[in-house]
Amino acid sequence: MIDVLCKSIIKQLSINRIVETGTDKGETIAETSRWFAEFYPEFGQVIREEKSPSRSYSLNSEPIAYPVFSATSSSNYQIYSVDIDEHSYQVAQERFKTNNNIHLVCASSELFLKSLLKQEAQEHHNYLFFLDAHWGKYWPLRDEIKVIRKLDKYVIVIDDFFVPGKSNPAFPHGAFGFDLYQNRILSWGYLCDLFERTQVRVYYPKEPNRDQRGWVVLFHGFGDDELKFMDSLALFEMDPADKTHSAPVKPVWRSHWDVKNILKEIVPIHLLRQLHRFYERVTS
Repeated sequence: MIDVLCKSIIKQLSINRIVETGTDKGETIAETSRWFAEFYPEFGQVIREEKSPSRSYSLNSEPIAYPVFSATSSSNYQIYSVDIDEHSYQVAQERFKTNNNIHLVCASSELFLKSLLKQEAQEHHNYLFFLDAHWGKYWPLRDEIKVIRKLDKYVIVIDDFFVPGKSNPAFPHGAFGFDLYQNRILSWGYLCDLFERTQVRVYYPKEPNRDQRGWVVLFHGFGDDELKFMDSLALFEMDPADKTHSAPVKPVWRSHWDVKNILKEIVPIHLLRQLHRFYERVTS
């Protein structure tokens, strides 16, 4: 789930393209579409909220409310979200059908990004990429970034990220939780080589997001004046080359006994999502 601090980033940098990888239940689309509707009336007006049997990943696991729109027209502000799971895609299509500025795709995320950025290559847009496709045998994150970094200017937000000085390697699902795949912790050390010849700026949150997860935001192509507003947000910056976070974080033995990570390693994504949907129905 995208953090509310990203609302300020989107507004301050005049982001007009939000691109999410990993639609899942559509919570991030629901939240960011409300932000766009608040900032830009032409994106559409929220006329009501509809709750569903789907529940959030927050500690309270409350039912998710999805905005219903009217007065939508062709807008320069667009939201894209891709998921490899057919059921998640179909459900999201139904939930967001009232806004034609929201686009859902069923595909592998790195292929979708290639297609989208090729399609928009001759246009100028301010992109924020929310990378959350972290589930399954294939971990597309590095391939997604290889596509995105060809742009001159972008913001990348990565969910479930190890936050230096905050996350505990022994507890992937503790405060500032993070993802762990095939003995690799999702940290700056796992990705930093992709940005070696770039002027990327790296910021971490001072508090975990609503789901008690860590995350990171990367900026490329923005000047100091453009990012001055970041000083007022509850984030801290680290030098990309700083060894305190550019060295890979190694998991400890206790990391591997995290039940959720065990399930993600051995159970296909579509089966886990089916089980989760069944649980939501019987407990609603």
